[in-house]
Amino acid sequence: MANNLLVPVDGSENSRRAVAFAAELAAKLGSSVMLLHILDRLPARKELKQYLQALEAAPSRDEAEIESVLDALTKSGEARGIDVLEEAARLAKEAGARRVATALEDGDPATEILRYVDSGKYDVVVMGRRGLGSLKGFLMGSLSHKISNVADCTVVTVN
Repeated sequence: MANNLLVPVDGSENSRRAVAFAAELAAKLGSSVMLLHILDRLPARKELKQYLQALEAAPSRDEAEIESVLDALTKSGEARGIDVLEEAARLAKEAGARRVATALEDGDPATEILRYVDSGKYDVVVMGRRGLGSLKGFLMGSLSHKISNVADCTVVTVN
């Protein structure tokens, strides 16, 4: 059945719709909802690259300063991830879900989602058809497409 729902969230509009759908389903079936956000390190890498290029022009900078910038970039990604999860949890509860948990992971989104699926704890994955990916979900977002083809459970994609 659908006792435990896994809902990957990225803050996109399709992600919000997936949360609402999963929450309504959970409310009707008494299911639990796990909201999962995978940190997106790509923007941080871009900013770090720009910073490192600037450092080349000013060689008086030291490694401690580089570490400080890297730490700040990492924390900013985590703060955004926490914000995304808090908003998703609020939306899920407003839509009627009673048992809502959150998880913040770091890594490749498809790998992390499938790792959760492979744990055997989830009966259904509910995700937006497109997310905030760099290509804005060419055709059927590559992440949702991969999960729907590889996961050993029911996958519902929401527009």
